[in-house]
Amino acid sequence: MLALLVVVLCAPALAAAAEPPPAELPTYAPGDRWIRSDGLYEMVRVEDGQYVFASGPGRQMRLSRTLGPALLQRGTTVMTFSPAFDLKWPLRIGDVQRAYGTWHVPPRPDRGPREPFEVPAIFTTRVAAWEEVTVTAGRIGAYRIEFVAAAVPRQDRSGPLAGGAHMRFEAWYAPSVRQYVKVASPNAGLIAYEVVAFDHAPTGPLELVIEEPRDQAKVAQETLPVGVTLRSPRGVSRVTLSVN
Repeated sequence: MLALLVVVLCAPALAAAAEPPPAELPTYAPGDRWIRSDGLYEMVRVEDGQYVFASGPGRQMRLSRTLGPALLQRGTTVMTFSPAFDLKWPLRIGDVQRAYGTWHVPPRPDRGPREPFEVPAIFTTRVAAWEEVTVTAGRIGAYRIEFVAAAVPRQDRSGPLAGGAHMRFEAWYAPSVRQYVKVASPNAGLIAYEVVAFDHAPTGPLELVIEEPRDQAKVAQETLPVGVTLRSPRGVSRVTLSVN
């Protein structure tokens, strides 16, 4: 008895998977675009070893070669991390990277004269989980990555920074579209966005794994259940089973 599976694909979604797919380090070229809820960001150049994505004057994002945030700018609000947050590739759940550097926020001209915010800080990156995340562009599988900038406490400092300021945000990186598809933060609206469309359709092979019956298993029953796991970067909308 032969069970034949016919799979119909649709885009852009990902079927759930037991194990996350590998995520190799991507590279970008001028013209690559991220279509975000806060604007269309295009990779315009590589500067000081960093990818510069821009969406018109005064709106840019800089990422290190390992996709660690280095600079975020929306209008007069700018934030830099030097060195940039670091990520180890390929991504693996549980990986943690830490770096010591400087967290800098220059004063905003529209808020009068102020001292710049510049403190030594510890930048921590953790690959927290693999999740199915829903954004405007669709549902997609992604690694959830946590970024934390924590100012190093200084005894000669008074006020809120005496105990060490910190900022935390999460980013979801989807290997099938090679980009962060969502960023969220409870205390940094400067960063938050989600992808509203994919510039390139999710790519990758269709994976079909027959779990039951096991390979080379001997069966005597005329009928038996068949367990199958399917995964496709373009999604699985329908499975048709026919028996010959």
